[in-house]
Amino acid sequence: MKLIASSLLVGLLVIVGVAAANDAPDVPQMAPMVLNGYSRLPRSIGTANVFDLEGDLIGRVQKFNVDQSGKPQGLGIWLSKSGNVIDVAASNISYDEQQNIVTIGLNRNQLARISPQPHR
Repeated sequence: MKLIASSLLVGLLVIVGVAAANDAPDVPQMAPMVLNGYSRLPRSIGTANVFDLEGDLIGRVQKFNVDQSGKPQGLGIWLSKSGNVIDVAASNISYDEQQNIVTIGLNRNQLARISPQPHR
C-alpha cells in the first residue's frame, strides 16, 4: 500500500512540475560559457560583476588579456575587499552574457593565496 501511495505522490509531483514549467515564459536560457570558448571578447564583459565559486561578489573586470587575433586569454579582476588586481586565465572564467556576470573558478581560500598585481 505504501508503494502505491509513494508512486502516486511521485507521479503527482512530476505532473505539477511539468505544468509549472509550461507556465514559465518562453525565453531561451543560455548556460554560462567558458571565456576561452569565445573567439573575441564579449561586448559587455568590461562592465561585469565578478563572483567566486561560492556565489560571493568579489569585484569587477579591470583589464583584458587577449592574443593577437583578439581571442580572450584571461581577465584582470579588481578585488573590492583589497583593491588588488589578480590575473585569471580564460579557462578558469565563465561568462553569462544574459546577466553580464563573470564567475571565476576559485573559492575564497584559493583567492587569498593568489599573489595580486600592484594596483595601477
